[in-house]
Amino acid sequence: MESGEASPANAMLVGDPEGREKLATPALLVDLDSLEANLGAAASICREHGIALRPHTKGHKCLEIARRQIDLGAAGLCCTTLAEAELMAKTGVSSILVTSPVVGDADTARLAVLHQRVPQILCVVDDEASLPALGSAARKAGGNFDVLVDVDVGQKRTGAPTIDSVAAVAQGVETTAGLTFAGIQAYYGHLQAIATYRDRADKARLSQAYVSDCIQRLREAGLEPGIVSGGGTGTLLVDVESGVFTELQLGSYPLLDAQYQREQLTPDDSPLFTPSLFVRGKVVSARQPDRVTINVGMKAVSTDGGPALLVIPHNLRADYQFAGDEHGFLIILGDAERPALETAVELVPAHCDTTTNLHAVIHAVRGQKLEAIWPIAARGVW
Repeated sequence: MESGEASPANAMLVGDPEGREKLATPALLVDLDSLEANLGAAASICREHGIALRPHTKGHKCLEIARRQIDLGAAGLCCTTLAEAELMAKTGVSSILVTSPVVGDADTARLAVLHQRVPQILCVVDDEASLPALGSAARKAGGNFDVLVDVDVGQKRTGAPTIDSVAAVAQGVETTAGLTFAGIQAYYGHLQAIATYRDRADKARLSQAYVSDCIQRLREAGLEPGIVSGGGTGTLLVDVESGVFTELQLGSYPLLDAQYQREQLTPDDSPLFTPSLFVRGKVVSARQPDRVTINVGMKAVSTDGGPALLVIPHNLRADYQFAGDEHGFLIILGDAERPALETAVELVPAHCDTTTNLHAVIHAVRGQKLEAIWPIAARGVW
């Protein structure tokens, strides 16, 4: 079996009304009913508030899901890496924003090639030192790069760190041949994991006020930011009300991992999105009195967000623990009945982005039917 292909056993199940139950495991699943509801909800919220949705593809890494986002009116796509952008160009999307700074001759040359494949390529910068190479690559390709200045809104990962530096980088873009200042990026990923809605919203509003100050400074310098891109799944409702952003970079909303499921995404804690991504496995050993061992370990569900959340069997009270590369434990709680050998299990990953990166394909199910198997095209590429 080549990388990026489904296992032969599972490929034979496409169209089977009971395919979900018959899958060779571990297998990554997406529930189509939940996926479609999540995609539709985000598109509708943005549309109602007159704000563009430019979804991030780093979570699902899947061309088929990206195409569905485009079909629902996405203004374009976000990609963290050039490799992701090169693959997402296959969707036929009209606009891609590469959200991490592109530096060095090799990567600026790749950006120039990508610019020839997609009608609009947006890149970000946070340092005047990167501008000569970007401008040179654009000129050599006979084109022009649209550039957003990356603004640090507290994450301290990338971004110009002060209002003065934002204005200076923007001025540098405007005066570099081959580059056009198109706006700013202000992504506060560090706020997305705050558990309570009020705390997250309060901090987001502080960041939005700072972004507003940056916009005002740019305008005073004669630099109108036509695009203000940022926001995220956890701050969606406060972002659409802010009046600051022209587009939102939602990422996790199609799949919604267990980290987001544990958060309040709305003021009254009502559901905004529902989990659609699951890792399916089975009990492979049931010899211990307090636990069973399943075939879902660190190679099938990522560890960076903590333990996955057990959802099937529905009535089983148990906590998941990592038990090695290929194995995990279900620690039985209280007097819950221990599941038998071969019992099917499904887990919601704690972090969707890093879990999809572990799998070559995703099995699209509706109820018990396996409708399709989609390659995770941007998995493990740079």
